[in-house]
Amino acid sequence: MTSNWNSISRLIHTTSTRAYLRSHSRREKDKFGNDSERVFGYQAEIDTKPTGKPDRPWTGGIYFEGGKLDEKAAKDNGKQVWIRPGSWLNDLKENKAAQKARHLGEWNHLKIIAKGHRIQTWLNDVPAADYTEKDEKAFSPKGFIALQIHAVGKSNDTKEVRFKNIKLTTLD
Repeated sequence: MTSNWNSISRLIHTTSTRAYLRSHSRREKDKFGNDSERVFGYQAEIDTKPTGKPDRPWTGGIYFEGGKLDEKAAKDNGKQVWIRPGSWLNDLKENKAAQKARHLGEWNHLKIIAKGHRIQTWLNDVPAADYTEKDEKAFSPKGFIALQIHAVGKSNDTKEVRFKNIKLTTLD
């Protein structure tokens, strides 16, 4: 997989979902002390909370999941040293048009372009996030693509996530 690609997907969802790009994984302990595989890297958020929830206008926002460890410093110091903790890179708080572009319970079109250090998203043809990575140590020029269903919780309701028309295009 080259470092420059474009992903277009149409989504319907009833739970929190994410599209990872340029991602990686590492072994670590989960909250119960069990060995697990942790995915980390850039992700485009796909949120499914009701539109009336002002605290979650995130669909199309860019998040760095799981943090990025400095493996050499961690080995030298005997403890975790973070290059970047998990955090929002572009949370859409100030982008009211993108917040309103999401259609809960309907098909939505999410376009992601990752070219070089720049990642851009559009939600239903509305510009959402535009992030340029300036930290060379945190920059991840390549990695795998993943779709995640997250935060299902203890609800007994049926959860359904559908993806269609996923297209990957190499960019020059």
